[in-house]
Amino acid sequence: MEQKKQITFLTDFFGVIVDEMGPQFFKKHFGEQGSIIKDRYFNKVDIGEISFDEVLRMIAKDYDYKYEDVRHEFYSYLKLKPKTVELLKQIKKKANIVLCSNAGEHLVEDIISKFNLSPIFDKVFISYKYHMAKPDLNFFLLAKNSFPNSKTYYMLDDNMTNLENLGKIDIRSLHFVSEHQLEKDLTNLNLL
Repeated sequence: MEQKKQITFLTDFFGVIVDEMGPQFFKKHFGEQGSIIKDRYFNKVDIGEISFDEVLRMIAKDYDYKYEDVRHEFYSYLKLKPKTVELLKQIKKKANIVLCSNAGEHLVEDIISKFNLSPIFDKVFISYKYHMAKPDLNFFLLAKNSFPNSKTYYMLDDNMTNLENLGKIDIRSLHFVSEHQLEKDLTNLNLL
């Protein structure tokens, strides 16, 4: 019988395990305004109001692009971060691993399947299923409460906004800057 793990490690998906798709697209096409435009579209995707495919069609229509070109470009940015994956596999020896990601319907699930990542995660929480998204503390609480007997909780995210208030719900923040820095941070926390 496996001993219960005392640590639960929550992790973001886009920007941590795989490269961001939306921010790269919008920065390339809209420069400084890209993040504002991205949020206008993807906030609805993240809470499950519209699908990822629908938003790609809207972007194509609104900016007179071909849908196929928009879809192809988005997926061209999808790159796995292999060092992060290896670090998560090492952390799993000491901690429960919970995916906690903002995303639309089936997108994360499809990527997890494509890269065979499901063995890494003990639980998966994707925002569209719950009609709430990070940085909403209720979304983090759902993920945290999936392992209520843990003594320590961490959340790894590349977006500082998502990490700002986690101390209020007793989750320690880890800011993802690079895979190299993550390895240092995890070593310092004795998670490797």
